[in-house]
Amino acid sequence: MYVSIFWILYVINPGLDSRIRSNKPPGPAGRNKFEELSSPFLPPPIVAWRDALKRVVVDPDRDATVNQLDRGYVFPDPGLFLGVGTPETQAKFFYNWVKYRLALIYRLTAPNSNSKPLSSQVWRSMLHLPIDEFLPPPRSAHTPRSTLPASPFSLPGQRSVPHNRSTLVLPPNATTPAPTKSAKRLEVIHALLENCLNVDGVRVNDMPTNEIFWQQRQLSATSLPGQQIAQEILWELFELNFRFEFMALDSRADLLLKCFAGNIGGSILVAQREFAHQGLAASSWMDRAPLIVAIRDVVRTWPGFETVVQGCTEVDVSVNQEIETYSESEINAMEQAIATFYTQSFYDFFGRAAIIPRRLPPKQEGSALE
Repeated sequence: MYVSIFWILYVINPGLDSRIRSNKPPGPAGRNKFEELSSPFLPPPIVAWRDALKRVVVDPDRDATVNQLDRGYVFPDPGLFLGVGTPETQAKFFYNWVKYRLALIYRLTAPNSNSKPLSSQVWRSMLHLPIDEFLPPPRSAHTPRSTLPASPFSLPGQRSVPHNRSTLVLPPNATTPAPTKSAKRLEVIHALLENCLNVDGVRVNDMPTNEIFWQQRQLSATSLPGQQIAQEILWELFELNFRFEFMALDSRADLLLKCFAGNIGGSILVAQREFAHQGLAASSWMDRAPLIVAIRDVVRTWPGFETVVQGCTEVDVSVNQEIETYSESEINAMEQAIATFYTQSFYDFFGRAAIIPRRLPPKQEGSALE
């Protein structure tokens, strides 16, 4: 298994987030992350991957040091948006994610970036930030500036942000929070968002709070988005988390890009809505086949793949053959076997449920669900 240096560095040097990590799985108490959630905002599942996640063998007696391998998320766990107590808070979560989305995505492109996965508690605190202002880092006069690196990266067609951009400061009447767990989480969030402000061409959305948009559609900070918009937002989070978790297990980018629809020769950071019903999400087995075989080509070098070969009696997954020569039953069997192996491998390495890909139907403009 080709474990990405991105996550190896996090496990060895957890940095800020290490102060608030624990042995407990993230998420609301009692939530089983291996089971399917129920919400109209949840994008439809890809059945083979949903069922594979349910089949993961969880060992409660796993070694404590193994359980400390990262349980964090590069992007918020989409389940956070669905387990919220009130519609008002849920609306705030969607609003704040879209507000900071671009900066949080493109922070990962910075050369020599030390961006790391964060716990669900940290992401939840970020999504709960006040909607009427950008909250700067709670610094005292003796607190040094963040050492997180700036980046020369810039988005096409966007104005670059100068490297010497002034650091935002607290209002004169603000006080430094007590060093509670909540305060420590806020410190992590502030350092993260401050780092985003220093990435050239990427700015935290500082427009008036009534002017936050998702794909040219305005969001409200106090009322929930329509079902279609909510599903699109969460589909992207599922997809980006899945891609980065896949990359955490295998860093061979040339092979990984072949596993995602529309991204051959592209970027792992770009999850395009127009491909949300293609590739692994396609309804036709013939359309899914190239992506399933591509994932097989990646995971066949991982430890334990021989169990897939032995257990998949419908098709020999160890043998290369032309995609056109596979039958529907063989592709379906390979899909189930590969998805099961992936989700189990992720749990065995990181000690938590993987974020799995999902699908959306072809986009219908002007839908009443928007």
